[in-house]
Amino acid sequence: MATSVALPVLYKQPEAWSLPSSSVASIQVEAYLRFTGLPFHVEVCSSASKSPTGQIPALEKEGEVAGLEDGALPVPSAKGVLSEFASARACTHFAARHVKDIDAHLSSAQRAELLAYTVLVETRLDTATVVSAWCEPSGFAEMRKVSGQLPFPLNHIIPWSTAREVRARHGHLDADDLYTQAVGALLALSDRLASSPGPFFFGASPCSLDALLAGHLMYYRLSKAAPPVLHDKVAASPKLSAFVELVARDYFAVPVSAPPPRSLDDDASWSDAAKGHTKSKAQTAELTDSERQFRRNSRLWLLGCGVALVAYCVMSGQYIKLDFRPQEMFGDDDGDEEEDEGDDE
Repeated sequence: MATSVALPVLYKQPEAWSLPSSSVASIQVEAYLRFTGLPFHVEVCSSASKSPTGQIPALEKEGEVAGLEDGALPVPSAKGVLSEFASARACTHFAARHVKDIDAHLSSAQRAELLAYTVLVETRLDTATVVSAWCEPSGFAEMRKVSGQLPFPLNHIIPWSTAREVRARHGHLDADDLYTQAVGALLALSDRLASSPGPFFFGASPCSLDALLAGHLMYYRLSKAAPPVLHDKVAASPKLSAFVELVARDYFAVPVSAPPPRSLDDDASWSDAAKGHTKSKAQTAELTDSERQFRRNSRLWLLGCGVALVAYCVMSGQYIKLDFRPQEMFGDDDGDEEEDEGDDE
């Protein structure tokens, strides 16, 4: 270690898009440390191999590493983007034990509420953030630019392998549901902030929930890899925007101006779900040319079967019998003449 003072050391991804890191998980851990008000050291890692855990983010203090000390929340064995939020949780647990517990001022009721909202953030926003960055064409293009800092050929191999891993894990998820649930989570968090007597969730002092949310909201507001629907939701919410501006200005010294309107080119390669164009469940998908031809041929085939069935019934006489007798319909002309002659006599 190059640090002579016994300060906590945060290992994080490099900066991007005027954010302190391209990784939401790294921003969350850094926000927690900044909320403590205590000094710490930062090691910017272009590769996870430079971290003591082989994962980013990571946190170390006086030879002890988050997730590796006794009784700690363990660091996930899997590496990469899919486990970075679990690594962030291990780091914040470590910081609460070895740096400062910023939740110490909360009451039992507030701790219960904190846990509920923490689960909301982890289940609704974590997945939406990862999927939008690595499965959406626009998000992936931005992440490839960030990965350009890696040496060749890692700057090509790592982005594609990461995208493949994310698709394997989350490719089955419905995009409409994913972004709809993330928007719902942001609305719930905005309402909770509106009810707080201070700028943070539980008043004037930040807590671990504020650190979790700061990572996502700063990313949605400032990152070009953020999906339009979540970017617009944060920008349109006075409470969420004020929260982002406060944290960025007072704790990260990052100026946050009013977000410029996104151009059509910015949103061109995002999916409809990422742009907030949610499809109705009852809406049917547009048919392809081959599907239309198949339906047309099916109707003609059924019509031909119907005609053949009717013709068979008529011609066979088994189901429909036509008894056509002209004499009964028009009468017996010979009989009528004989009766007329009899009357004349």
